[in-house]
Amino acid sequence: MIVTAGKTNRSEYFYIVGNASNALPGEPVTGLLFSDIETGGSASYMRQGAARVDLTLKTLASALAAHDDGGFILVDDTNMPGVYRCDYPDAAYVTGVDEVTLQLVVASGKNAVASPIKVDITDFDLRTASVPQTADHTAAIAVIDGLVNELKEGLFLQVTTIATLASQTQFTLTDGSADNLAYHAAIIVVVDASASTQKAFQAVKTYTGGSKTIILTQDPGVFTMAVGDKVYIIPSTFFAIMDIALMGSTHNILNSFARRIRDLQEFGTYEGGCIFVDTVLGSSGTTNFESGTNLNPLDNMTDANTIAVALSLSRFCIGSGSDITLVAAQNTQDFLGNNWILRMGGQSLSSTGIEGAEVHGICTGALPPEFLNCHMQSITIPTCHIVNSDIEGLITLPAGVVDLHQCASENGAVLEFGVAVLNTTIHWTDFSGEVAINNLGQAGTDILNIRGHGKIVFNASCIGGTVNLDGQFTITNNGSGITFNRDENTVNILAIQVEANKIGLVDGGGGVAGSVIEEIQKRPDTAAFEVRTPTAAQLKYITDHAETAKPVTFTGGTTTTAVLGNVDGSAASAVNDFYNGRILIFNAGTLDEQATDITDYVGSTKTATITAVTTAVTSSHTAILV
Repeated sequence: MIVTAGKTNRSEYFYIVGNASNALPGEPVTGLLFSDIETGGSASYMRQGAARVDLTLKTLASALAAHDDGGFILVDDTNMPGVYRCDYPDAAYVTGVDEVTLQLVVASGKNAVASPIKVDITDFDLRTASVPQTADHTAAIAVIDGLVNELKEGLFLQVTTIATLASQTQFTLTDGSADNLAYHAAIIVVVDASASTQKAFQAVKTYTGGSKTIILTQDPGVFTMAVGDKVYIIPSTFFAIMDIALMGSTHNILNSFARRIRDLQEFGTYEGGCIFVDTVLGSSGTTNFESGTNLNPLDNMTDANTIAVALSLSRFCIGSGSDITLVAAQNTQDFLGNNWILRMGGQSLSSTGIEGAEVHGICTGALPPEFLNCHMQSITIPTCHIVNSDIEGLITLPAGVVDLHQCASENGAVLEFGVAVLNTTIHWTDFSGEVAINNLGQAGTDILNIRGHGKIVFNASCIGGTVNLDGQFTITNNGSGITFNRDENTVNILAIQVEANKIGLVDGGGGVAGSVIEEIQKRPDTAAFEVRTPTAAQLKYITDHAETAKPVTFTGGTTTTAVLGNVDGSAASAVNDFYNGRILIFNAGTLDEQATDITDYVGSTKTATITAVTTAVTSSHTAILV
């Protein structure tokens, strides 16, 4: 800026933008008051070779108000955001120096910055036509003209006009380089010849030196360009900047654009929003965007938590083979990995997800954590969800609900309900393997809901509680006072084997009762299952009366009647209703594996009325009468 010495009532205009700490750095800052400069900041000027002079600010009535030394006001937050007027005293511009520097410092809490204004002070007004034309002045003007030309040559690759116009994205230049690469990626500024206030700019897509043809990346769309419009070609600094090697010595300003790019180049990223932890291959550090990235994992959770807080991240990717001991609460987070060890260390894991870990120790949590694809080994847990995991060792349960789904206990886990822990409920679906139960019913209302197949041992410490079974189980009950509820499809394999053994029919030699047990354990398809499987009532009757089982032959019948031949080697009874309520389980012929009730019996004809079977009873059939 150039000002004639002795000018009075000068108002200067500052452009204030967000600094590096602002949420929108480089963008205009609006709504500032004089107090945002005066309190916690400063306004001042410094004449060449002199000390800084402080300027006391005050508010102006409007942006159009008369000059008032120290007056300050925003111009127009809507149409000229970031522009502020400040009235400087006449003393700043008096003759005697070549320049004066004007400065506003915004209070630090506003996260804003204004560039200083440098004012060149001249002895005459360059804008008037009455410049004294002395020899010295003429020489000075010649020097200025030369400087302007040199400045143009330094700033612009070319200053020319549009010679011909093919479209709003293609035209030829009146003057231009013959080199095809001369204006590659340069910026074209076009000034409307009929209205110089209208300007448009766009990047050069291609340039052909032979024809001086410019093709723009797209139509600037500001005004309709025409032949004769002024053209300024400005070199682009973007590609020059991009060609500079990113090094710590040249790009190390914290949180700067180039530093962030260098971080990506050297340290990788927080891919998927994860902080990477690898206690085998990682290293310590707490530098944001450098430590804990996929290329530079951390070796400890203390540093990982520091990065997580600084960058508002909540996911951790754990390297294979890592061994992590928690030293702080890890609430509402996710730990993702495979084949790693987690030692919970008594910390809270409220609403946190753990994947792929071998889990040890004690954890707490106000909200249930979830363990997925884990190996749970000797743990004390709060209310939680455990999915598709292996269970091993002593599992100490909380008061509340624990959900287990698709979890196996191949090496024999022990569920510890606790002597003084009140009201524990276990929902275990798709169970398999073997599990022992301790202290069920010792305190409060304990419930074990379990569906699947395997072996359950209730130890002598179990003195109550409710067990709801659904599936095929071998149950050993060494406890007392337990209430067992079985789903209609539940089979207590051990009970059937015990009853069969009582009558000596399970001898490993394919005896009758042995074949019954084998058939009950088979899993036929749906259609066959419906006709072969006894109802719940029938099955209960079979298990309760296994010791009465006797082989039966037939002499004929229909699908709803059966004429009995021999029962247990002797002729069938001649007493009416003698076999009413008994069950026939066929084990040979076309009715093999079907079961049916006897609803009536006529002793004189030895004919039993039965619930319908699929084919007529003939002498080729045999059965077991229970």
